[in-house]
Amino acid sequence: MVLKKWDDEQATDYTLNAMNSELLSISGLNLIRMLIDRDIDFSAGNFDWWGDAYIDSNGRENSVSAATANYSGPNESMIPLFQTTGAAEGVNDTSASVTEDNEFTVTVTVTAPTIVTAVRGFNDYGSAKYMTATIKKDGVTIASKSASWGGESAGEIIFTDADFVDYWTSTSTNTIFMESGGSTDSISIDYSFAGYSGTLFSLAAQKMWVKGSGNELEVTEVESLDTVVTVTQDIPTGSFSATITEAIGVPFVDDWETGDDIKYKLTGTAGAEDTGWLDCGITPEISTFTAFTAEPDTLIVQLTPKSSSTLGYPSIKGFVVRAT
Repeated sequence: MVLKKWDDEQATDYTLNAMNSELLSISGLNLIRMLIDRDIDFSAGNFDWWGDAYIDSNGRENSVSAATANYSGPNESMIPLFQTTGAAEGVNDTSASVTEDNEFTVTVTVTAPTIVTAVRGFNDYGSAKYMTATIKKDGVTIASKSASWGGESAGEIIFTDADFVDYWTSTSTNTIFMESGGSTDSISIDYSFAGYSGTLFSLAAQKMWVKGSGNELEVTEVESLDTVVTVTQDIPTGSFSATITEAIGVPFVDDWETGDDIKYKLTGTAGAEDTGWLDCGITPEISTFTAFTAEPDTLIVQLTPKSSSTLGYPSIKGFVVRAT
């Protein structure tokens, strides 16, 4: 099917355009649903859709080549950036210690979007050891960092908002758990230690204890940066014609609020091909532009949060394009 932008001078064209765009949008959304579920083949011949679903930071089709957006692993979506704000809060539990399986639990209750900003412990081993804290949300890694400090001394691993690909949020009082395994409604922190071999080796002798005079698990609230972010994707050769003049882009929107915006553009490195930013939002429609002289090889999706936006809005699980 060739895309057609009907003549706006005819009153019926508005209805026809709306119906055409809605049918195409539903088709695009179903394609993203398939990509979320499994890998698929795209047809040759320049008459198929093309796009990707963000089942990981690279996408199902491994098309994501760059992104200023954060990738949210637990939600499998691209989200705007966020930053720490306010004072840190924490909890001190001098009774909890790591077992020989490196397991322990400390909790802190939060009522706002939050990230872990510090993990502190005591190295009970006789010499300096590395410790890695891997922070997980619902079992999915959202940050990981390592640090080393001397034997029989306290130390800490400091996290900033730049270390995280997601945050913990709550609409009511919930608890962040500091524990060895991930589960629903929890952030887990898995510890690992540098390896050691020898006849006198004892894991129990190199425990990392949760004890000291400070807060062993520290959390800080985060807020939206309200910054425009992009996701850049490489389009395989042969996906679209070299003379495209019309396109429709369809996002699978995960979170949205009035005032947000989503745009996209197609570009080509073989010449000066560039559609300019095309409107999309949550009501995609066919757009027209100057004819290309070579195939487009890049899709750029732009997410724009509204002023004073809800943290993580707008977010998308995938994006597909049809161009002729």
